[in-house]
This record gives sequence, C-alpha cells and structure tokens, in this order.
Amino acid sequence: LEMKDGRYTVPIPWRENDVFMPDIEGRAAGRMKALQERFSKNGEFFEDYKKGIASFHEKGHAEIVPKDELKREPGKTFYLNHHAVAHPRKKKLRIVFNASERFRGKSLNSEIMKCPDMLEALIGIMIRFRQYPVAVTADIEGFFLAVRIPPEDCDFHRFFWLENDEPDGKLVVMRMLVHLFGSVAAQAASVAALNRCLEDAMNAGILDEESLKIAIKSFYSDDFLRSFKTVEEARTIVGKVVQALRNGGFNLCKIADNVCSND
Repeated sequence: LEMKDGRYTVPIPWRENDVFMPDIEGRAAGRMKALQERFSKNGEFFEDYKKGIASFHEKGHAEIVPKDELKREPGKTFYLNHHAVAHPRKKKLRIVFNASERFRGKSLNSEIMKCPDMLEALIGIMIRFRQYPVAVTADIEGFFLAVRIPPEDCDFHRFFWLENDEPDGKLVVMRMLVHLFGSVAAQAASVAALNRCLEDAMNAGILDEESLKIAIKSFYSDDFLRSFKTVEEARTIVGKVVQALRNGGFNLCKIADNVCSND
C-alpha cells in the first residue's frame, strides 16, 4: 500500500504470483458489438451509458490502452464485460463490470484471494450513532474508485468501448486504473487505504489520536455515522476528517445532521 500523486495504491491479492488468464478478448469484443447494436436502437440509453464511461475517463479511473501496449504476452491480459444498472433513486445509470463471469474456468474474482472482513462492527457504529444528541452522516464519493491498482494489474482489467464515444465507432481497448465495484478485493483494499489515510493524517498533525479513533470507528465502508455532544464538537471533528480524507484522494460528501440541517 503506497501513496502516489495524491492517491493510495493497493495491489490485487492474487492467488498466484504469476497470474495467467485465458484469452477472452474475442468474446468480450462480441459482447461489446451486441451492446453497440442495442445502442443503435435506443439513443437515450446510449447517451446515459456514454456518460458513465466518460466519467471513468475524465476522472482518471480508466484510460485508453496505448497502441504500443495492446499486445502482451499470453495470459497477461483479461477483458471484463460490462452492463448498466439503473440507480433506484437517481436518474442515472451505473456501469458495472462483471468480475465473476467465468471463461474456461476462470474469472477475475476466482483468481483473487479471499480478503479479510475489515469493516467495523455495524452494531457498534449504530450504538455510537445514537449515543449523543448531535448526529452526523456522510459518505465517501466513489469509494472504491478512489483507490488505485498498480500498473502491473491494470491489463487484467481491460474492457471494450467505442472510438470517440460514437455509437457507430470502432471498438477501442480501455483499462481500469482503480478497484472495481464487484471485485472481491475492492472492499478490503478500500478500507485499508481509508485507514492508512487517516493514520497518515494523524502523523501529519491533521488529526489527533482521539479524532483518529473516532474517525476509524465511525466508518462502515464508505458511510460515516457518528453522534457528538455538541454542534461545535461535531463541526471540529468532521472538518478535520474531511481535510484528512481529501489529502488521500477521498471526498467526504453529503454531510448532514439532525440539528443544523433543520435550521
């Protein structure tokens, strides 16, 4: 786990040191062409889908694979199929990669070790959330996407898209640079990066020991829930946590409380 260019990088915990994946490129290209055919019949669906892929690219979560890097030795690339899922509350599509889809007995997830449960106990978080009069909630925007994977793992996260974001464009090869929603490693990797970020903030003098303890014990994955004795205490500690996370590339947003939010 290391910090570089304002983001934490956490390697994929592969089952084998020398990862070898089956050649799924042809099938992935076929799936993308089938999706392209669907785009040609539903322009609104394409526009919504395009926004999701463009967001990955614009935010640095994915990149087009350079032409001189397209060919790799056998077994050192893997292509992920993707589809759209409608958000139940928001009017937008979420692009989801199928990390569990098997080809010749292997999937991305099948080759990753089972990761430890690094989440805080939910019962403890809920008790502390109801302990004092001032309750605060927040969440980390794009939690998994805020944590990078090392360059040597990126080619196992390739996918197809369309040249120039055009519905009739040629297929182009892209690759994810961050942990995926749906990867068995993403939750543990992201929590590890979050905890390191908070510890680094204490070492940098942004958080004191008590604030560090409060922060770590208040996150359940990307959700922050905590109660405080006073509004001033809440503002002080939450403000420090926001700054601490920003230094590690995490954005704590949608901050709400049961006092100021009702004023």
